[in-house]
Amino acid sequence: MRTLNLKNIRFIPVAAIPWIIWSIAGLYYFFEIIIRTLPSTMSSSLMHIFQINATSLSVLTSFFYYIAYTVMQIPAGLLVDRYSVKRVLFIACLSCVFGFMIFYSTRNYHLAEFGRLVVGLGSAFAYVSALKVASVWLSRRHFGFATTIMDSLGMLGAMFADDILARINIDDGIQSSINILIVIGLFIAFLIIFVLKDTPESQIKNKNQTRLSTNDKTNIFKKLCLIGKNPQIWLVGIVGCLFYLPSAVIGDLFGIPFLKTVYHLSRESAPLCMSVFFAGWIICGPLFGAYSDKVGKRCKPLVITMLIEAILFSILLYTPLITGHKVPEYLLYILFFFMGVAMGTHPLVFAIAKENYSNKIAGTVVAFTNTLIMLSGLLITPLVGYLLDYSHHSLDKIGVPHYTMANYTFALTLIPIALIICVIIMAFIKETGGLKEETEQKYDQALEMLNRM
Repeated sequence: MRTLNLKNIRFIPVAAIPWIIWSIAGLYYFFEIIIRTLPSTMSSSLMHIFQINATSLSVLTSFFYYIAYTVMQIPAGLLVDRYSVKRVLFIACLSCVFGFMIFYSTRNYHLAEFGRLVVGLGSAFAYVSALKVASVWLSRRHFGFATTIMDSLGMLGAMFADDILARINIDDGIQSSINILIVIGLFIAFLIIFVLKDTPESQIKNKNQTRLSTNDKTNIFKKLCLIGKNPQIWLVGIVGCLFYLPSAVIGDLFGIPFLKTVYHLSRESAPLCMSVFFAGWIICGPLFGAYSDKVGKRCKPLVITMLIEAILFSILLYTPLITGHKVPEYLLYILFFFMGVAMGTHPLVFAIAKENYSNKIAGTVVAFTNTLIMLSGLLITPLVGYLLDYSHHSLDKIGVPHYTMANYTFALTLIPIALIICVIIMAFIKETGGLKEETEQKYDQALEMLNRM
């Protein structure tokens, strides 16, 4: 299928083409995050529709999504490293739309689980593909900035779900949001198949060759062994997993019900507060990425912001219980904004991971790292749901559990503990921001040696 040649469009500068190509992959990530986050705006409705508790809700919306997402991360990385990113991403986008339609069109709990599983399968390719495209189309010195822009796009998607779609749900009903998202998903699929290109023309050695010149043909098992034998990748993945908890637990599912229960925010104000959290991430994430690229430091910004996040989240969580007074609503918005700011360094963990290896296996490295990170949603979000159910002792009129301030404080204490563990582990992670091209050459040589074996 013919792809639109952006060079033939006069008003598009040649220097902007790599960023436009990369932004199409980023747009799919934006869409995927909307689909991932949307259940948080209707958690109470889902609990009443399916007559389930917090554990079952987190299993439905998080476990089935993240089990597919996590299991497919490494296969996704291998596929985008070996085959056409365009075709892989097009199929993934259609799968995501299909699963989304199943999830919101059924009242059968098990069919909804299947729909969420399909959404997870399609979503697994979003972040990996976008960073693979970035590694091919953008220069090495822009990679840290690109990863933070990617996360900002994701947070913009979450903000879109928590604010705009939440308001549409209130005013016009859930079906209006569903129809809007189906149209957006199909439009992105159109852009992927007709505009996205696998590689710049300057990198194509043979015009009849359809695969990326940067693709790696190393045996899959050998490639994973090369990645897995480096202890740094495991430490980076664990840190990324634990540091992502505020987003996975609060942003994806329990943030809005927490604010409604503990701080008595209205159903309009609670989503707005979560949107402010994502806004802080959106605004400051790229600034952290640009700063990190400029000074050649990844670890120091991460450690500082992890400590800030732990302090701010502890203020949010423990102030009502310890003092008996709630944080005023206007201060809540400020608190959530700076919590989002602190989360803006999270994508630097991908930069650290990628800079330990060659661009030829960038997709697999990102996928390997993301597999570890997504354990936050796969295991810890359901654990928070279980802790809520373990500590609650009351039901509402139709038998759905009613959770109190003490229940949420008990369950969400996992987050500040995880952030402190992150800071400790960071002491064992080596700085990569100042590494030069010799690192890539080193791993290119390692790949060649593996191919000869």
